[in-house]
Amino acid sequence: MYAQTAAATDPVASLASVGAAQQGFELSPGRQVEVGSKAQHQLGALELEWTLALFDITERQLLTPSLANRSLTVQVGQQSSSGVEFALGLRWGPWRVNANGTVLDPRFDDFLSREGTVTRQLAGFTPVTVHRRAANLIVARRFGDDWQARVVMQHVGRRYTNNFNTAWMPAYTRWDAGLAWQASPALLLDARLENLSDKVYGTQGSTTQWILGRPRSVAVSGVSAF
Repeated sequence: MYAQTAAATDPVASLASVGAAQQGFELSPGRQVEVGSKAQHQLGALELEWTLALFDITERQLLTPSLANRSLTVQVGQQSSSGVEFALGLRWGPWRVNANGTVLDPRFDDFLSREGTVTRQLAGFTPVTVHRRAANLIVARRFGDDWQARVVMQHVGRRYTNNFNTAWMPAYTRWDAGLAWQASPALLLDARLENLSDKVYGTQGSTTQWILGRPRSVAVSGVSAF
């Protein structure tokens, strides 16, 4: 079991990239509390490790697009997120399985936004492009000392594209596959088939346009050590 808390105050952008337009913004203070448990088990030939954590994060004065004009940026009074996350790792002979996921509740706690001549309180609404569910899974198997095949799953939940939460990008699940070959102690070759089902999905977006994820594609890479 473990418990930890942290507090910090950050600029709204990196110190190297703060421009004249951002000099009027306040610093962004934040606080995080986390409690959880970690364990490792050896069950015969099976190696098991897992982590389970509960967290609560609160940040103030974050940047978000203006409702009246998305080309402008405003600061949120307060935004928070609480939830649970887990990670699981298994090793059994040539097999390896890694899984992780999170369920969270992101929300505005205090956000006054002006739309025309009307000011609205958006407390309780979900910030844009933030998912409430996410999960990843990797299943891999070694063949001898030089080859490894793997299947990868990524799931991302629904994300809102406006602060009023009336428009959203749907959830998606993507599958990839790969094959790695250790050609020599100094050379690793890797071939990947990404988005096996050629699924059409949005990674980022607004109420007027989406940025789509990569369609089915093949990628080959190599890593050489000297």
